This record gives sequence, structure tokens and C-alpha cells, in this order.
Amino acid sequence: MRRSIALALIATSLLAVGCKKDDPTPPTKDRTYLHIMSAVPSDTFDLTFDYFNADDVVIDDFLYRRNFPIVGYADLEASGTPDEFGNGKLYLSASRQRFLNVKPDTLMPPREIVLAKDEKNTICLADSAGKIRFLKIKDAVEYATDTTTALRFINLSNTQATASLGSTDGRISISNIAFWNNSAYVNLPHGQYDVELRDASGTVINTVSLWLSGRTAYSFFAVANGLDYFIH
Repeated sequence: MRRSIALALIATSLLAVGCKKDDPTPPTKDRTYLHIMSAVPSDTFDLTFDYFNADDVVIDDFLYRRNFPIVGYADLEASGTPDEFGNGKLYLSASRQRFLNVKPDTLMPPREIVLAKDEKNTICLADSAGKIRFLKIKDAVEYATDTTTALRFINLSNTQATASLGSTDGRISISNIAFWNNSAYVNLPHGQYDVELRDASGTVINTVSLWLSGRTAYSFFAVANGLDYFIH
């Protein structure tokens, strides 16, 4: 059975289970935590988490700059090592399917993904050579005080072999991040910033002016010649 999950929910628990019908007690499942973001500036599509030999989880109507959940992380079953019933393998796919009994328009064929026990990860969906791919990033962030913010840079721009993130006041300096890679988080004083996207030559090609709040994690990302961000 497939379950559609509303993206507007702030606190969401996604659970996929599969066990033998004659087993009265489902086995305890290890948990993992996931944040998903789309950097694909195109029409909406659906994401499907297909647990092998278990129920699927479907997230409807994903579009550019959409986050799931809106805040924090979704709670899912960890994957990677199938259990005694064959559960555990997890595949992620993206498709458009608006009508029953119509073959889906597959944008990203099923790709195996491992979500380890107790980890927090971010999945970024983006365009790579005209195809949708996902980049999985393990999240490790610390907030020192209410006046400290955390920031990282993800290069999802297939027009920028390398790119950098800076600021007009020089407080932000994350240099030479290759396409399909990301920096670690850096901690900075909270405050107003003019955040700059710079190409390989150091030329500023886009700027986002933003107040960066304390105890908040920001991920800035490049798409083509644009700069955008999302918050965990």
C-alpha cells in the first residue's frame, strides 16, 4: 500500500514496515533522520521511497526550494542491511504520475540509498547533465550560543565547476567548492549578511541579503548562476 504524505506537516513520522503475516510482533526497526530539498527549477514531481518487500512512502508535489519536512527531519526506518524478512533495501525515485493506470513519467529511476542508524542526513535533488540526481549529505552541526549561526555551502550548479561563498564584510569565506560537493558547517556570529556567490575567478555573480539567526543552520546552494538557501 502506498501512503501520500502532506508536505505541509511540520512534524512528520514516516514508517515503512513489512513482516510475515503470522508474526504477531513486528521486529524493532532502527531509525534514521532525513531532510529533503529540491534544487530542480522545473515542474512538480513526486518522490517515492521504495522499501524492498515493504510499504512505499510517497511524497507528493515536490518543487523548487521545497523542503520536507518544513522544519527539522523526517523519521524513517534505517536501511542498508536487509532483515530476516528481506526488508531494509531502500530506493529513491522521482516521477510524474497524475492519473491512475497511466505509466509514470520517470525523472529519476530508482536509486539505492543507505540511511544509517541514528544518522541525520540531507538529500538535495538537482540537475546534473540534464538529469535529476540526488546528493546525500551527512549533517553534523553545533550551535554554540543563541548569538551563533551555522552555515554551509553546496555547489549544485552544473555551470560552475567550482564556486565559492563569501560576504561583503569578509566574515564568510568558503572557497573552491567543486560541483556536486559541499562544505562543512562553519559557525559565525548572528547578524545581517550580504552573502555572495563567486565563480572560479572570484567574480561575484549573485548576492543574497539575509539576517542569519542564532541557533539556526543555513545551507546556501548554487544553481546555475543563482544563489539560494534553506533552513533546517
